[in-house]
Amino acid sequence: MVKALGGNPKDAAYVAFAGGGPAVAAILGNQVTAGISGYSEFEEHIKSGKMIALASSGRVRIPGTSVPTMSELGLNVVMTNWRGVFAAPGISTAQRNALIDLVGRITASPAWKNELVTRNGTMLI
Repeated sequence: MVKALGGNPKDAAYVAFAGGGPAVAAILGNQVTAGISGYSEFEEHIKSGKMIALASSGRVRIPGTSVPTMSELGLNVVMTNWRGVFAAPGISTAQRNALIDLVGRITASPAWKNELVTRNGTMLI
């Protein structure tokens, strides 16, 4: 984002937080100027008016919101938030295959699909 704005990414101040809770506290406490996270992390605070959603990084707007994309605002940036499932080294092929099967069954389940709707599609593996 900084590069797309004409700046040097090395000059950007970045503060890492252990999760959404500490990030929310820092934003609401005016300890940082802005934050980046999944929409669902900040949604309740946006809806209550305690935070303002400036832009989303996807190709399209988050369903059910009026939050513009960065592209709509003239910033040539599209990003997604990737999640992963990881295992310790040395697992067997059978264990690996069982984990892959489990993730496949979970993501195909009605409960998972319902959760995607609940979280505006922001929870992906």
